[in-house]
Amino acid sequence: MQLSDSLDEQMKAKIDYNGAILTKLYNDSLKILRIPVTGSAIENEFVLLRIEEDGKILEGRIVEIEQISDLQDDKINNPDNAITGTSLYPTTSNGRINMQHINGTHIFQSTIINGYINEWHKNELLSARVEEDIDVYPIKPAAYKVLPEVVITASSGGGGGYSYTSWYSLGSFFYGSSVAGGSNSYTGSSISAYYSSANGSSSTSAGGGNAKHETKDNYIREDKPMLVDFELLPEDVIDVNIYLRCFDLLPDAGANCSIELFTDIPVDGKPMAGFDVQTGSPGHTFLQISKSSNGQRITQNIGFYPASPFKTLLTTAPIDGVFADNQYHEFNASLKMTISAEQLKIVIDQIKRVARYPKYDIDDYNCTDFALNVFNSVRGINILEIPKLDIPQTMNPYGSNTPQGVYLKLKEMKSKNSTEANNITIPGAKGYAGQSHGSCN
Repeated sequence: MQLSDSLDEQMKAKIDYNGAILTKLYNDSLKILRIPVTGSAIENEFVLLRIEEDGKILEGRIVEIEQISDLQDDKINNPDNAITGTSLYPTTSNGRINMQHINGTHIFQSTIINGYINEWHKNELLSARVEEDIDVYPIKPAAYKVLPEVVITASSGGGGGYSYTSWYSLGSFFYGSSVAGGSNSYTGSSISAYYSSANGSSSTSAGGGNAKHETKDNYIREDKPMLVDFELLPEDVIDVNIYLRCFDLLPDAGANCSIELFTDIPVDGKPMAGFDVQTGSPGHTFLQISKSSNGQRITQNIGFYPASPFKTLLTTAPIDGVFADNQYHEFNASLKMTISAEQLKIVIDQIKRVARYPKYDIDDYNCTDFALNVFNSVRGINILEIPKLDIPQTMNPYGSNTPQGVYLKLKEMKSKNSTEANNITIPGAKGYAGQSHGSCN
């Protein structure tokens, strides 16, 4: 397929080949070329091509997107009170999309609701509206197990304040939805997908830098995609007391016990990025507790969650919390500590105390607060203190404990060869926690 043979004369005259951007996905097995249209920003109108290594075009789309966020709504509806700068949060991604084949044949026109292209998610949207029975500001996220096609991330440079960037799941534009294209991998309780910077330049956002992609006759900018992990409420919510009961099956005398703190950051390799303020993706911190005796071993992976479909940033009020089995959950760093059988009892008592009245609060008592408090309960004076980070849209003036903070602390301890450096694991990209023993009746 030749692009010049497929486009009509008007579109041929409008496309800007000099602004073309190449995105490689899934170990370079999927290559997508995005070409802007003269007179429009690349995030609003572009020609999208799926190509082979030699440049052969497999298929193409002409895409027009109009985004309307609550930033714009605020400026339009409250011009005198509208806030400017990084403190103004684009919490949702709404708008419209028009998609055509590159020969101009119409494919569909659709609204975009909270990042989801309505044409592909009609049943899910209807179901979500029926199921919503509580109100949180500004909207209770739908219980999707499909990622949105458009996300907004907040990236911190470490000096305070956040920059906000829209990202597109370009692979989904060919395959009908973010699941149909195979862009998601279910591992543990998280879902991952690749996104490309909407404006075609990830050098100032969460996804990394721009590079020059050399071709035979010229060069094309290469936009590095961002891998975002979305932490959904797992289906295997547990009675944590029944899980903890299993440790009584092994005798304390001569037992070897340990507790390990795991952190999973939303954007792998980018600890200061990736708070997805649209659907809520602050990452996850969890614990692995083990006891072995006489050749037998019991291990439980336990995490703390809100009792709602998403770890949402859309409400800062305390909500009911639940515990979940985090076996096989991915992680980016961990710290393991050997403890005595008596210290294991302290750990168990600490978890049981939280389980009596579990309340999850995104900025004051989240998964990291839970895991860190339990971990520190048996460290004596050697408390593990992590850098606190500001979570967008929350009210804690002192910063919050986050998975990113845990990651930064463990990475620092490892690089400085601290006394616990040998107990810290930082896998090349990501690792996966082991299997849990499960419940004991």
